[in-house]
Amino acid sequence: MQRRDIDIYRLQPTLQDLKDHLRITDDSHDRMLMIYLSSAVLQAEHVISRNLAPSICQIETDYTSLVTLPYMDESSSLTDLEVLVDGERRTWTLTGSDVHIDGPEGQKMSISYHLDVAYVEADIQQAILLMAAQHFSNPLDRAQTLPTASENLLAPYRQWKTR
Repeated sequence: MQRRDIDIYRLQPTLQDLKDHLRITDDSHDRMLMIYLSSAVLQAEHVISRNLAPSICQIETDYTSLVTLPYMDESSSLTDLEVLVDGERRTWTLTGSDVHIDGPEGQKMSISYHLDVAYVEADIQQAILLMAAQHFSNPLDRAQTLPTASENLLAPYRQWKTR
């Protein structure tokens, strides 16, 4: 099992940035705005194949001595990495996004870590604000025929990955 929880209070752009963008001065829409902002960040991540949100990640799996951490990329910094094998803390070595587990084999393992993003470029933040504003102003699904401004802002950052 892999799990990623986004730290919504440390997103770039912030909730206040979105409220300023929408010219909202009260707090009555904050809950929905955070959902729209989180969704827009994840949408932008998908388009450009890059981590944009500070996150807490957890992996629960059968034991293996080498694990590749999901959600890691060159724009992320990793902190608070903890590896438990059968409930006991283990030492590890990190090479890129690969974690090499030290010590004897075990049955089950749990890995938790924090990912941080130091900087999100202004045009990416603008694209996120435009996408979140679209969710707010039109909460219904829509058909799209032409590229949107947010897609055009994200286009230079898009990384095509092959699987």
